[in-house]
Amino acid sequence: MTPVEKIMAKNKIYSVVGFDELEFKVLKHLRNNHFTSEPIDTTNIKDFYDDVKKLVKFARKNKFTKSIEIDNLIENRARLNSYKSETFEKFGVKYQESQTYYEKWLEQRIRNTGLDKTMDNFRYMILRSHDVASTNQYPFGIDINSDKFTMGAFDRSNLTEFEISNCLAFLNPQDMNISSEDYNKLKLECKKDSLKKQNITDVINNIKEDYPDTYPTELDIFLKTIENDGASTTYLISDVLSTECINNVLDRHNACRILIGHREIISKELENLNNKNNPWQQINFLFQSLNSKTHLKFVDEAISALERDDYEDCIDYHKNLKEIAPEYILLPVIVENIFKPSDFKPTRNDSIENFERLANLLEGKDFHTNKDKWVLEKYKSITEIPAFKYSLVNDFYSFDSMEVWKKYDTKLFELKKVIKKLKTANKASHPKHDEILTIALSSIDGLRSVKFGYNVYATLASKFAGDGKTIKNSPDNVVKAIELLLDTYFGDDVFTVDLSKNEYNIKDQEFLNVIMDKDQGGYATSHSGRGEYFVSSKLQDYKQKYQDFEDYRGTNDELVDNQIKLIDKLLGVTRFGWYEDTTSGKVVYCGWDKGVKDNTSWEHIDNTTQKVGAIRATETNSGDGAKTKAFKTTSEYFEYIIDQQDSPKVDKYYNDDLEKMIVKFQLGKIVKHFKDEESK
Repeated sequence: MTPVEKIMAKNKIYSVVGFDELEFKVLKHLRNNHFTSEPIDTTNIKDFYDDVKKLVKFARKNKFTKSIEIDNLIENRARLNSYKSETFEKFGVKYQESQTYYEKWLEQRIRNTGLDKTMDNFRYMILRSHDVASTNQYPFGIDINSDKFTMGAFDRSNLTEFEISNCLAFLNPQDMNISSEDYNKLKLECKKDSLKKQNITDVINNIKEDYPDTYPTELDIFLKTIENDGASTTYLISDVLSTECINNVLDRHNACRILIGHREIISKELENLNNKNNPWQQINFLFQSLNSKTHLKFVDEAISALERDDYEDCIDYHKNLKEIAPEYILLPVIVENIFKPSDFKPTRNDSIENFERLANLLEGKDFHTNKDKWVLEKYKSITEIPAFKYSLVNDFYSFDSMEVWKKYDTKLFELKKVIKKLKTANKASHPKHDEILTIALSSIDGLRSVKFGYNVYATLASKFAGDGKTIKNSPDNVVKAIELLLDTYFGDDVFTVDLSKNEYNIKDQEFLNVIMDKDQGGYATSHSGRGEYFVSSKLQDYKQKYQDFEDYRGTNDELVDNQIKLIDKLLGVTRFGWYEDTTSGKVVYCGWDKGVKDNTSWEHIDNTTQKVGAIRATETNSGDGAKTKAFKTTSEYFEYIIDQQDSPKVDKYYNDDLEKMIVKFQLGKIVKHFKDEESK
């Protein structure tokens, strides 16, 4: 055998020592690394899974990393019986792992339940039930480097979820990988997909149009039975199809391909397949790239986000993006996480570019393209998914926050309405005739648009609201933040409008520039053009307004330094500290030595403002406004610290009782000082 032939032989699974000893029940080796099997149904699916598992074990044991392919036919019913449904998992279903052979591949898209996709799934199932269409192929992957043996669906997972959710009543619980109790629970509680009368009528009429010769005339009977139903009546797939038709889908054998190999091969196959049959969005490519580089599951994070009670308002505002791809729902918290106030300093060369990126990202565009993968660059080295501020972001889309926006949105609309009337009148004698003619009404629409508009303003409000610590502790602070920002950019100091008198007055030249036609000297009607207005000194004006509202006292470090100076002077020392017991049970030190701080942070005693506070260990400071103990005054906080020193966990950190007594004595002097101050 030549050297080349030897290398080639190593790439063949059948050449590996021990392969001939493998005994398969239904799996059959064809040639090279290709296999097939007997047709698989409910009677032999376990044998098939055991064979696949045996093959994968053998490959892993022998460090065989070349791709292995299995092509065969699997009964749809058998596949669904052994499938771990993402939809069912949300209902707390416990799967029997020994009977679970299939699941969704990690990088597959979150199930799209938007109207267009639901109509498509109805259409497709109707066609397959009448033998007018086929499923082509169900592809699965097994990562050769993983420790799992389940076959991950890297295409058709949306269809599979539709099938199992809507055909559950036609499956037998005794054959499935869930208990009878869970089965019955799902039948009662799991929401099935449905379409309103007009939507299902459109689906059937489209089938009739596309298949004039093979159109199933039984569908006309269904349309006849619903013609007198109300417009709001909804229909399940089981209302449209007979039991025989549904069983025709379930009992059919479909082509399946199982790809065993490196993750990158399966991921690329996934990408190519989905981009042909169900086009990926930038967010899907981003999450795939992030998983490849960091092994972090942003798709799982998106799934969790969709279920959060404290994120519902934000999801509702961005429902159009969610319809395109549910994964997009992470964008608002990603935006909050990625950008810093310094990104929008007017003095920065890239401040307008950053603003454009911010606006584009919130629109779901130009953040992961062939030319620009800037979000990936931000996250490519992270080791864990960021602690996204869901609740804070959501507060910007609360009812109260949106009511504030509605007020300014109405004001902008009225401005457009007045100017439109004046443009139509075209009175040369009007004192603002020339100005009116320069204003582009579409530019005002741009400031009000759902894609660019409030979502951008909300982000800027969040980024420049004080130091970002206290705002998240009070929804009222968030409402005030958005109110102050909108007033800064659209308030009466900027422009006024009186609809009843058909009058307006633009007082701010920069605002005029942002709504003025570019050919007349205005800014471009683009994100970068609008950035000229928003990334300006107005951001600092807004920041100051919010700081005044919060009674801002300085940065964390500044506040800590000021109190250290006070305590040092009070005690006549340059070195002081104490121990604190954390909620996790760990004891930590908090102190300083000649101005060098050791694990110090700043606790806002009043969680919603910065008026009252004290030094605290970093670990015990309120990360998201949830204190281990609530305090009304600074003296009360230091009394709590005194009590902590006697905790059995803390006590053992002192060398002796004298050392602890001295610390408590000094803390007592601090308490007295603040009590005296608080009584004034």
